[in-house]
Amino acid sequence: MSNEVSEERRRRGGRTARTASGLSAGAVLLLGGSGPLHQLGLLTLGTAYVGVWLAVGLGCVSACVAAYALGITSRQPFRSPFALAGLALALSFVAITVPVREWRRVHAAAPLHDVSTDLQRPPTFKTLSDVQPAASQPMPRPKQVDALQVAAYPDIKPIVLPVPTDMAFEEVLETLADLDWAVADGSEEDGIVETTVRSAWFGFKDDIVIRLTAMEGQTRVDVRAVTRDGSNDGGRNADHVREFLAELQR
Repeated sequence: MSNEVSEERRRRGGRTARTASGLSAGAVLLLGGSGPLHQLGLLTLGTAYVGVWLAVGLGCVSACVAAYALGITSRQPFRSPFALAGLALALSFVAITVPVREWRRVHAAAPLHDVSTDLQRPPTFKTLSDVQPAASQPMPRPKQVDALQVAAYPDIKPIVLPVPTDMAFEEVLETLADLDWAVADGSEEDGIVETTVRSAWFGFKDDIVIRLTAMEGQTRVDVRAVTRDGSNDGGRNADHVREFLAELQR
């Protein structure tokens, strides 16, 4: 009788582990595919977001099933059902934590979509003005927006390079190449370089303009980064500015 019970427990554990693995694999595929499918134009942004949160829900279900499977197969830790349940639990953890962590990061960031090292006279777009019409206008920024940036990102400030503007222009182009940021346009005469950075998962585009100002043998470098989508960039543009300036000063 005990052998029959043990055999039934083993079979149930195997079935449950396989179910958990299928659910967790589906959650990860749903999560990973939402962004690329949006980039390909097969899903709207709203639908892609729904897919992400469906993946979280499916991940929660698969985590519960996987935990149950681990309990059933715990007396056989070296058997494949136990290992399969453990893998399912790990995949469920990924499907849950990645979106939740990203959601927390975005909502913890200041609700800004436009970050500049020069708040009084932000650099303006020229070539990218067709996709950034509002950002390209030389109008003063709202004071509350500037105050929000100063409070959230007090380190976002211009830097001064100890070289003339022609050398600074070359250094900027080299830095963009090192970062693998494609140059949309650049004018040494105007001291302006424009580029676009695309996020890996959803393909969000952030446009960046770099302005060089001569200062008696030195060059002041100002950077402005503006997202094309939404009113909250989740801190991406501040990160772009930091990354560029840090790389430029190496």
